[in-house]
This record gives sequence, C-alpha cells and structure tokens, in this order.
Amino acid sequence: MGLLDLIWNIHQDSRIRDVERRAGETRQPLRSPGPESERMALVMRAMWELLVERIGVTEDDLIRKVEEIDRRDGVVDGRLGQTTIACPNCKRVNIRNRELCLYCNSPLPVGSALDRL
Repeated sequence: MGLLDLIWNIHQDSRIRDVERRAGETRQPLRSPGPESERMALVMRAMWELLVERIGVTEDDLIRKVEEIDRRDGVVDGRLGQTTIACPNCKRVNIRNRELCLYCNSPLPVGSALDRL
C-alpha cells in the first residue's frame, strides 16, 4: 500500500467516524405507542373477531388479502405505501389521504373511508 492509499484510508476513516457521530446525535429514543395506536389495535381486533364470528373468515384469507394490498403500490415491503389519486379538476397527482387537492384546493374523490386515515 502506497503513501497516497494510506492517506486516503485515514481520510475515509475520519469521514466515517464523523458520519457515525452525527447519526448518533440525531437518534431519537423509541417512544411507546400512544393512545391512538392502542385504540387502532383495539378496533382492528374487534373487526377481526366480528369477521371470524359472523362470516367465517380464516387467518389464511386475511394473510392473502394483506399480501394483495401490500403489492398494490408495487413494492412488497409489509407497508401500505402512499397511494395517489389524480385531481378531477386540475389532473395533478395527490396523496390519496388528502381531502382537498394540494394544487387547486378542489375536493378529491374518496374511494374508501379508510383512505382518509
């Protein structure tokens, strides 16, 4: 290894340590779920039990549906993802959970009540 390689490695090590230090400074402690998350979990559990009791939905049915919904945004990552919708007035793309167009303030159509959550 030549002198220039050694100097380059020292420089890179210094930069890496600096980035690690700054990343450590920006870390936020994990917070426990708030009351909204707990309420959502309670509502989801109630909905699931109603589906099982009233119409006989199985866990396999639920798993298949979760996988189907996960694929809708084109990325299978266990997340819902940001779905978009075109404004009927100006035709610009908005995130689905908006009520009004970001650009022209026109009302956006609602596909499902869950789109607003």
